[in-house]
Amino acid sequence: MLDRIWRSILRPGSGARRCPPPRIDGDAQARRVRAALAALLARDEGRFHDLFLAGKPLVPDAAERPWMEELAAAGYVTRARRRAVRPCVRVFFLDDLLIATDLLVHDDEDQVFSLMLEQVFLVRTMDVRKGEQVLELCLGSGVNAIAAARCGAARVVGIDVSERAIAFAKANAAVNLSRERGEVPLTILHGNLFEPLAADERFDVVLVNPPFELIPPGTRYFLHSHGGEDGLDVVRAFLPGVPERLKPGGRFEMYTWSPGDEGSERVTDLVLAAFPGYRVEVRRVDGLPLMARIERFRDRPGYAAWLDRLVRQGLTHVWGVHIRARPEGPPGLVRIDAMDEVRACEAMLSRWA
Repeated sequence: MLDRIWRSILRPGSGARRCPPPRIDGDAQARRVRAALAALLARDEGRFHDLFLAGKPLVPDAAERPWMEELAAAGYVTRARRRAVRPCVRVFFLDDLLIATDLLVHDDEDQVFSLMLEQVFLVRTMDVRKGEQVLELCLGSGVNAIAAARCGAARVVGIDVSERAIAFAKANAAVNLSRERGEVPLTILHGNLFEPLAADERFDVVLVNPPFELIPPGTRYFLHSHGGEDGLDVVRAFLPGVPERLKPGGRFEMYTWSPGDEGSERVTDLVLAAFPGYRVEVRRVDGLPLMARIERFRDRPGYAAWLDRLVRQGLTHVWGVHIRARPEGPPGLVRIDAMDEVRACEAMLSRWA
């Protein structure tokens, strides 16, 4: 799949280009930025793609120059030589959302993650109902929380440990949410998992797309993807606290990758244990042999011992899964075929590649 190709080049390095996050000063500027992005996309998707997804400099024509002035003022582009502009961010079009993330060359640990299959799938399948209170952990670019607000949620709270991610999420929320349409602004908090919340705060839905990459011990890696030795460290940290953050009848929804064997994913058992008496729906969306997922680390110190520990646990594959735990319906594990949804998401990914 296309996200495998992209993910193979997402490795932290020297911080080659540190563009600051976009900056939106008020509703009026947010409307102008959205109008400029939407106009360029509608006029010529290829030029939009070359600038904001392929990262190629663009020489604006007469019609595009006013749009580029607006985008430069907000930090989406910057002027280059010979009247060209170059991007400071990537911008993804997902249905009617326009979501900015870091350039791939921003390779510090605080890189804000590009949109991939997991975000597209979660945005398009999330079960958020009008008037609900929603919490997203591991906010990142804010795309999932913004989509929840678009579903008619009465309140959406997002939390992230990265100040850079928070800045991107604030800009993306400003550009994509409209008070005129009745959409609520995001409440965005800086901190680790549940720590910024008041003790009595409860939600109808908890969403999360956590860091999930399997990383050998001692390896520097992106905050958005560092999941520890088996990719599940962050899941283990927040999952026991989710039930007490749910209102009666509340639901939990997550997209993650999980090690396992041909028939199971380790994360499924963790969710079943955290939600006794719930219906736990699992949709397999993607999968790779374990070696294909971790071979990029072959030259890292301690790789052989790390691999041996994983193999001794019976791990042979890594699965991309969407999991929903809800109190309605017969309790226990239910596996659901998701191939129709996957094909629709891959069609969107093919427009970005």
